[in-house]
Amino acid sequence: MAVGGVVRMTTYRVRILPNEHALDIEMTIDPQPGALVVEIPTWVPGAYGFMRYARDVVDVKAFDATSGAPIAAVRHGWNAFSIDAKSTRVRVSYRALVVDASWGELVGIVQNDHAVLLGTLLFFVRGHDGPCTVTYEMPENWALHHPAGAKAIGARTFEYPNFATLLDTPVVCGSFDHVTRDIDGTPFHFIFLERAIGFDKKANDIVDALVAISKECKAIFGSFPFESYSFVMSSDPRAEWGLEHENATMIGIGPQVFVDDDARLQCMRVAGHELLHAWNVKRLKPKPIVNLDLTQGSFTDGLWVAEGFTRYYEFLLAVRAREMTPERFFSNVVNYWRHLAMRPAYARTSVADSSRATFLNHHRYPGAWNSSIDYYDGGMLVAFDIDAVLRRAKTPSSLDDAFSAFYTQFLEAGFTGDDARAFFAKRDPALDSILAREVDGAGKLGTMEQLEALGFRVTRADVPFAGIVLVKNTGPKIGDVLDGSPAQRAGLAPGDEIVRIEKSAFHLAGLKWLVKNEKAFSVEVQRGAGFLTLRIEPTLRSDVTELAWAGSAEDLDRLKKWLNREDLEFAPGAKLSLTAYDNFHGTEAAL
Repeated sequence: MAVGGVVRMTTYRVRILPNEHALDIEMTIDPQPGALVVEIPTWVPGAYGFMRYARDVVDVKAFDATSGAPIAAVRHGWNAFSIDAKSTRVRVSYRALVVDASWGELVGIVQNDHAVLLGTLLFFVRGHDGPCTVTYEMPENWALHHPAGAKAIGARTFEYPNFATLLDTPVVCGSFDHVTRDIDGTPFHFIFLERAIGFDKKANDIVDALVAISKECKAIFGSFPFESYSFVMSSDPRAEWGLEHENATMIGIGPQVFVDDDARLQCMRVAGHELLHAWNVKRLKPKPIVNLDLTQGSFTDGLWVAEGFTRYYEFLLAVRAREMTPERFFSNVVNYWRHLAMRPAYARTSVADSSRATFLNHHRYPGAWNSSIDYYDGGMLVAFDIDAVLRRAKTPSSLDDAFSAFYTQFLEAGFTGDDARAFFAKRDPALDSILAREVDGAGKLGTMEQLEALGFRVTRADVPFAGIVLVKNTGPKIGDVLDGSPAQRAGLAPGDEIVRIEKSAFHLAGLKWLVKNEKAFSVEVQRGAGFLTLRIEPTLRSDVTELAWAGSAEDLDRLKKWLNREDLEFAPGAKLSLTAYDNFHGTEAAL
């Protein structure tokens, strides 16, 4: 903050250094004289975890902007610098290193032939919410695409209403492919940063599918909330992106998106998820996110709506746009429930508390299976359960209708978790107790009961269980060990690496077979510099093992309208495959 005065205007010059994978940044501030603290955000909206973004800010210098005299700039905490601002105009210069593609969605990325620029590595002055301008300097032959949200005041200079808008705008520069489509009068820009195999033959097909997803989004709310929208897409395998912005999104589509059906489907799910955020999160917001605290964090109990409902719709949109089969949709509903229910934390942590704790558990850590659940996953199932109740009501409605009305009512002021529960409970009396149980209670999601009420037969059975979670589902490293499980009783710990199973070298198929078929077996693990031989005695746990259709013609008709799939047919007694579990946060399961 500026002590003794306020900042009147902030201007930036951002010069791209392609070969250095860096930015030279110059910030000019008009503060009142006094102590001035300039800061880098510690988190960005949509990624609810504190990060060390300031690690990549180097060579910070401050000057009197009129005389050029140097001013002391001293590191202040972990994300800021303190400047003794004795003049009314201060210039701060520094270099930002922007080389980590895995952080690209968070801070941008500078490559040799293109760049995506975000405001994350730009200093801001806390408490200053006025306009700012940015001039982007780049090689002369580089193209520039700027999403909606700012006013162009020069060929490469833009004025933003505030820093939050600057932070929320991914600016694309350099060499890239740009396709524009008009969707019901609204321009959509499709930016491909790289050309993966199959691009020439399949890029337009991918764009067609994204157009279909976008139309299904609009059908829920009735209109688009932006003047234009930009999909910024990277095929770099390191770019595991998926981050929403008010008028754009950055997504990693992967190197196989044009040649592999599963990669294409993930692209459509992520695209639908991030686009729906243009309504839910970027405009309809939990109250603490209406006015962001980019240093201390904005804590809310509403992320089960903001992210969970959006995850539900990523699947529903894909089905309605003919990118996902109805059978795969229901397989995911079952498997999201199964993977939540097998976590010891499911019986300990409510969906609402998971939202409140996001800055603690946004990143994976040993023991997470025992202490945290994902509000994305829990909120998705809450949304499904609400939709199921509304569609089976005496006067049928839908979550589409309810969510659109919720958007309209809370668009300006934002909402709390209590607001959301009260609003949806008014749509049907049955939802009052259901939401109290499912949102505020731990281990109380009624998704399997809702499936049965919709016409499915859910079969449960006891299955062998050891309680081992392998890293990436493959091992040999153990990512987690479940509380109270045979693996924990045997003494296994997260981080152990399995070397041998029953005197044979570790292999996944062998471990699965032993868990399923043996009353006890030995494992040798490496822990640090030592080795341990431990004996595991698998037990049984209840699990959903089968989903079959047992509904009436009326039940089937309800599903057709729900999914907008007139081609949907389930024969009486037909068993649905439960192999699909699509989760871009990871699909680890416990053996």
